[in-house]
Order: sequence, then C-alpha cells, then structure tokens
Amino acid sequence: MSVNSFFPLFLRFFVMTVSKTFQSTESSDYPLMSSLQHHVQAVCVYDTLVNTGSFSGPLSISLHCTDKGLLVDPKDGIRLMKILSLLTGVYPESAQAQGHHAQFSIRKDDLLGFTLSLKGEAAEAFLSRCIHTFFPLDPTFQGIPLSQLNAQGDLSFTFPSLTHCPELDPLKPLLEEGLYLQVSICTPETSLEGGYRYLTERQFPLLPESAVQENGQ
Repeated sequence: MSVNSFFPLFLRFFVMTVSKTFQSTESSDYPLMSSLQHHVQAVCVYDTLVNTGSFSGPLSISLHCTDKGLLVDPKDGIRLMKILSLLTGVYPESAQAQGHHAQFSIRKDDLLGFTLSLKGEAAEAFLSRCIHTFFPLDPTFQGIPLSQLNAQGDLSFTFPSLTHCPELDPLKPLLEEGLYLQVSICTPETSLEGGYRYLTERQFPLLPESAVQENGQ
C-alpha cells in the first residue's frame, strides 16, 4: 500500500476514533482530557492537550486557583479547573486553540494549583465581570489597595471571595475554606501612573491602603 493511499485511511480511522471518544465521554466536563497523573513532586499534570506555551496581547490576566486539599489529594485539581472554566468561559482543552495558557504549577512561596492565563477579549471580559459583578456582589469588599499596583503598571491581588460569583452557584458546596484565587492583571502600560490610569478609566476600584483599612473596620 502506497503512502498516498494509506494517509486517507489513517485520517478516517483517526476521525472515527475521536468521534467515538466524544460519544463515550459526552457526559464528562473535560472529554478531551487524559487521565490524571501524578508527578514525582505531587504536581498534577496532563498531557499535551494542556497548553504550556506563552501568551501575548494588549491585556493579559493570570488566574491562579489554589486549594490546600491538593497537598492531600491531587485529584482535587479537577475542581480548580472547573472553577476557572466557569469564571472565564475558557476550558483547558480549548485554551491552546484560543491562544491562552493553562497548566498546573507551583508558584514561589505558594501552594500548587491550577493557573489559567487569558489574553484579548477573554481577559477584557473577566476584568469587566470583576468590576461590575463580582466586586459589587460582595458586601465586605472595600476595594483593592493601590499598593498592589507595581512600578510597571501591573496589579496583583487575592480575590476577596468566590462565593459571590454567580457563575459558581452550582459549586457553592465545594467552595470551602482554604480555596482562594490569585489574580495578576498585566496592563499594556509600562509605568505605575499608566497602569493606574488604565484601570481607573475602567472603574476598577483602586484605593489607598489607608482607605481600605478604614473601610474594613
């Protein structure tokens, strides 16, 4: 059999195999994901369907969801993936195709967790949801301290609460203590003043440290 005649047969076999996989796993939240494996350092990893590339764009947002339970049961990582997928509308198996970045990772001075980095419209949409929905629905939220904005105009903060995100209502029983979300907003600016202007023009609630402390009392 020649190579030219073999290739169409192989392609047909591949398509049929993928089709059967979808049919047999259509009830799964992540039908394209491989089985969960454990790294020697207890880091949850998937195969190449999870993108390990880089992202670029005018605005990028990195979300790092951490759960203390991962140190005991790495399979809890599935929950972190689902949380970020519901919050952003970006699923790990489609992250690469959409130009985003998704992986399990250990961050310096932090627990292992699932990181999802967004760019473009997805980043803009998440930022808008924070400003106009997530923050206003949290009665204890007073603002993000201005001190969290660095000299390059980028902002990092810990999400105040996940229980006030409407997208996560189906998961409320799972949002137990010990789970938190770190957000890093990389603005297209290159200075503190530029980053401040970029965020406040979008009505992002940046406040002086003293104002946040006074309001929190």
